[in-house]
Amino acid sequence: MIPDLAMMLADEGWSPAGVHPTPVGEVAIATRDYGGTHCARADMVAAAPVSALVATVTDLDRSERWSGVARSEVISRSGQAAEWLQVLEVPSWTLASSRYWLSRGGLSWTGETAIFHWSRVPDGELEAIRASLRAELPNAIELSVNTGFWRFTPGESGTTIRYVSCSQDSGSLPPAVSSFALRQTLPQMLARLVGASG
Repeated sequence: MIPDLAMMLADEGWSPAGVHPTPVGEVAIATRDYGGTHCARADMVAAAPVSALVATVTDLDRSERWSGVARSEVISRSGQAAEWLQVLEVPSWTLASSRYWLSRGGLSWTGETAIFHWSRVPDGELEAIRASLRAELPNAIELSVNTGFWRFTPGESGTTIRYVSCSQDSGSLPPAVSSFALRQTLPQMLARLVGASG
C-alpha cells in the first residue's frame, strides 16, 4: 500500500522511536508500516520562521547543502509545482546500494501552515531520464515507492516542523542498519535544515 497525504498526516498509528537532541532542539522520531511501505516521521519546534523553512525545502537545486543527498536537480518547474531527481550515496560498509528517485510535488497552504508534498513519478514517465540514470549509476536502485511531506506550522514557541518520508525498494538496508540510520540521520537532517534557514 502507498499512503496518500491524508493517511500520512494522521496522528494515529505511529510507533515512537525516541527523542533525540540536536543543537537547535529535540527531534521526536516515529515509524509506521503501510503493508510493506515503511514510513518515518520526525517532529520538532524550531526558531526559524515558516517562510525561511519553505524557501529552503523548495530550493531543490540546492538540497545537497542540508538534506544528505549527493545530488539534487530540478527537471521542471511550474509555479509551486516541480519535478526533480535526487541521488543518495549509501556508504559501502552498509553492503547496500545507493538510491535515486524521481519526484513530483508542490507547495500548498492552509491558513499560515505550509505543506510541501511529493510522490514518485510513475513508471512510463520521464523514461529518457530514467535510462540515463540507469546508465550512469548501474549499481544504484530506484525507489519503487517514494512519497512524503514537510509541514511547517507557526506558533508562539516557534515553528512546528513535521517531516514524513515513506519508501519501498527492492534492496532494503538490513534492519539493524536501517534503524541506526533512522536514529542518526533524521535529527541531523532537521538540524541542518534549520541551520540553512537562518
